[in-house]
Amino acid sequence: MTYPRIYAIHEQALTIAFGDVISASINARVIALQKNLEADPFPGLIELVPSYSSLTVYVEPVRIPDGIPIKELLLQRLASMDQPPDKKGDDGENDSKNYDNKNWVIPVCYDADLGFDLHWVAAHLGMLPEQVVALHTSTTFRVYMIGFMPGFAYMGTLPAELEVPRKNIPTATVPAGSVGLAGKQTGIYPAPTPGGWQVIGRTPLALFDKKRNPACLLKAGDLVQFSSISRTAFDQFT
Repeated sequence: MTYPRIYAIHEQALTIAFGDVISASINARVIALQKNLEADPFPGLIELVPSYSSLTVYVEPVRIPDGIPIKELLLQRLASMDQPPDKKGDDGENDSKNYDNKNWVIPVCYDADLGFDLHWVAAHLGMLPEQVVALHTSTTFRVYMIGFMPGFAYMGTLPAELEVPRKNIPTATVPAGSVGLAGKQTGIYPAPTPGGWQVIGRTPLALFDKKRNPACLLKAGDLVQFSSISRTAFDQFT
């Protein structure tokens, strides 16, 4: 299949897909187009929603000038950006175009009562809990997208040694700040919610605060490294 590929979801939304794999370079192209459209929006643009490998563009068709097809507008914008050739499967985690994205160090307490699935994860992977923590804190993760609920950052890519399945039966209530693993991803629950990821720790930081501007602490394209803290330090945060 040739990328980028543009297709309609309905009469007010189109998706531009840049690939079909989890890739830092593909995600960087998604964010580049998002930033380009945010900086110079065309009339009728309502909202932009980035994901791992695509950008969905919501529009108000009646406001688009001269009846130009939305697809044509997006193709013109892509051409003007002088995009590099498609890259499928390039998993380099550091992209030279940061687009004002940030590097974060997020404190996490990996105590077993906070990371209530840590011992299961370690046993499933044939490791000690300390080895799981060491791998998780030694990896820099890219925020690929915000989804599921406000402030939930999908991050990757996990080292292969840390890949674990989702739970067959979700936990009824996962506390806010819980750090979980699922497949090739890691993420942080921003609010209490049912969840099926394997929880290995918890951060005292607020990932989403509607009184804060911006409300989401992280955004797509940010880089995150986790730092292990003691239970005492965690309690002092809270």
